[in-house]
Amino acid sequence: ATEIQEPKRQAWENSLCGCFSDCSICCLGFFCPCILFGENYEKLGSGSSCEGCCLYYLTQIFMLQCIMGTAQRQKIQKDYNREGSCCGACCTYFCCAPCANCQSAREIKSAQKDGQFATSTVIAAPTEQQMTSAGEITV
Repeated sequence: ATEIQEPKRQAWENSLCGCFSDCSICCLGFFCPCILFGENYEKLGSGSSCEGCCLYYLTQIFMLQCIMGTAQRQKIQKDYNREGSCCGACCTYFCCAPCANCQSAREIKSAQKDGQFATSTVIAAPTEQQMTSAGEITV
């Protein structure tokens, strides 16, 4: 029996403390973290940016933003084949949520620029259409 091996996970392209490589993300992440998280949420196909922003804000009130952040980092790890574990993602968000949020945004931006898109994005093929002799289209 042949075992199917998962491809080797790649290192994150952007460092945790590399915030100044993209100052717009850095400013948004430190002054309006909910908005940046919401944008990341939408780009990963998890829902609307407004929904992500509100969820992050609500968890931030109760100092639980590491839960949302961990889930988002795990999605990036899975979708873009990046190294990391659940525990590592949680610790990163717990210790420095703004830096982790900015790193996630930069990682999504660079991955999508390189043509990598979230694997959870499903693009359906168009339905087959047939033309009848009268010129009507049937689906």
